[in-house]
Amino acid sequence: MMKLFAAIVLCSALDVAGAYIENPSIKVKAPIPTGNILKESIPMLYASQFAYGFGDFVKAARNGEIELKVPENFPIDISKFEDESCDFKEIHEHGNGLSFREIQQWIDLNTDEIQKIFDMDDNPDKSQNQLRYEMLDTIQNFQQMMKEEKPEEDDKIYLTAYRSIQSSISCVYSIIKDEHNKRIIVGFRGSQAPDFSTRDWRTNFRATLAKMPTPGLIKHLMKKKRDRENILVHEGFYNYLFDNDDLTNEQRYEKILSDIKPIMEPEYSIYVTGHSLGGALATMFAFRLAGDDVHDDWIPKPIQCYSFAAPFSGAAAYREAAEHMEKEGLLRHLRTNNDNDLVPSVPPFSLGWPYKRMKHIGINLRLTNKKVKIVHPTNQGLFSKLENNAFKPVWNIMKYHLLPLHNERLMKHKDKLSSMKLEEMYEDRKIVGKKFIANKKK
Repeated sequence: MMKLFAAIVLCSALDVAGAYIENPSIKVKAPIPTGNILKESIPMLYASQFAYGFGDFVKAARNGEIELKVPENFPIDISKFEDESCDFKEIHEHGNGLSFREIQQWIDLNTDEIQKIFDMDDNPDKSQNQLRYEMLDTIQNFQQMMKEEKPEEDDKIYLTAYRSIQSSISCVYSIIKDEHNKRIIVGFRGSQAPDFSTRDWRTNFRATLAKMPTPGLIKHLMKKKRDRENILVHEGFYNYLFDNDDLTNEQRYEKILSDIKPIMEPEYSIYVTGHSLGGALATMFAFRLAGDDVHDDWIPKPIQCYSFAAPFSGAAAYREAAEHMEKEGLLRHLRTNNDNDLVPSVPPFSLGWPYKRMKHIGINLRLTNKKVKIVHPTNQGLFSKLENNAFKPVWNIMKYHLLPLHNERLMKHKDKLSSMKLEEMYEDRKIVGKKFIANKKK
């Protein structure tokens, strides 16, 4: 099954067919994504898996739990993992980072040690570790399948950075450069279960509201004057990215931008993804990046966001601002979740004061066992709103929340999802509604 997933990834090349945004105020336009929903979603699910699995791999090496062998002529000194953040941009002349072929060789040489980390028979958290082990197993096959598809294209996918050295106080993320599909992928790691020693869980539960400066590219479009200055968002997620008191240097947002800019090339796109907490961070990061008027001289728009099982991350003005970005061609967001997953339904209301109802943004792809449901907030009826309530089964929460079931259901509905494209969804009245299309940037 995992080889089938890898094959899908390899077939998801993006043809550069010209800019598809007619908004003249966008300084750098991203190419048209030609991949369908399945071919776009599976690689992003992989990137979300990678943010978990590679982190466990590095952490185990850093803590001395495993003794890693090093392939001959391996381009980095692995001892740096012990006290340095993983920045791989300078290890080769091309400056892209550590290739997935090299990662595969590294993992092949350490299979026995890796199995010590992901001991599924003895580990009570079997489903989570199975997810991570399969991710590492996928990397082993990834480059081989790349050679089978295009033998002349060897090193095409690179890990440019993996920031986890400050995981106890800040969010963890990876930067992947995909030359095959001409995109930079920012993948946020979700909460480490059952590790409550990190700040992740304090971030999840800090559901009070914080003021985020309204993104400059759409602030003039906000209906209420007060919303043109600030909008209200989930304080925990906001602080993790933009206002982390525990960080003594640059905030995560600026650090990610400094990781992306050196590897950005013409006709590339930026994709953002993550699962659970990582999905909420991906949503907020993509939102801010899409409306960023300070760095819009090099950031290609629209930003493509593929989130999985993300909880709520903002209030009503946050949703309004996101819809302006979508109408202006600055943001494209597919929010995927399973039907009985509790996490995307919390927190339904903010804590503390001001007390607000929380809102989701983006097009929702809701996966059920029998079908898929697709709806945008502008076209959400009463039944769709009720589906977002917090009355979900708690006795099987991990089954519905974790990525394996997302994988399974995406593949189960592959025929339908292979016939749809995200950009076309934003033109479909049945999904976004007549009002959204009438107000889109022409």
